[in-house]
Amino acid sequence: MSSLGGDRTEKYVDEMSGFRPEYILEAIVFMSVFFSGYNKISSKHKELVFLNMGLVFCALLLLFMRFGEGGRFGWYFLMGIIYLLTKFSNAKGVYGRIMSIFTIALSCMLFMRVSYSWSFNLVPYKTFLTDGYPSGARWIYEQYEYNHLYTTDKFCRPAFYFINSN
Repeated sequence: MSSLGGDRTEKYVDEMSGFRPEYILEAIVFMSVFFSGYNKISSKHKELVFLNMGLVFCALLLLFMRFGEGGRFGWYFLMGIIYLLTKFSNAKGVYGRIMSIFTIALSCMLFMRVSYSWSFNLVPYKTFLTDGYPSGARWIYEQYEYNHLYTTDKFCRPAFYFINSN
């Protein structure tokens, strides 16, 4: 029989592993956006670096499509996607207007997807200024809470040590 901590770890691994079709879909969508607006990207070093960052993000999504950590490794390369979507949205003409609407819709869909799939991990952060136990899964509190005084008093220690005159 395994320990309670081992059971929690197994549950976490089960929730965060497995085939991720959303990673493949996101990579395909981002790469199609990049290549549809490829003629709008100049050959300046800055723009090529951001294009490469976006492509590396897509490659990481595809490389880690079986693990939940793939998106986390790719966070560093999100600047490339943000830059290119902004550049395409600011293009003149019909293409810029279409890309503006597409960027807003894509951002909303990604926000909803992340909020839905990570909901069990987001619960402790929703109740920071509310005293008491978080309303989510109890094991998250037990595993990640490092100071149990915060449960009854969120301001149990000074935010800045130089303010305390002791």
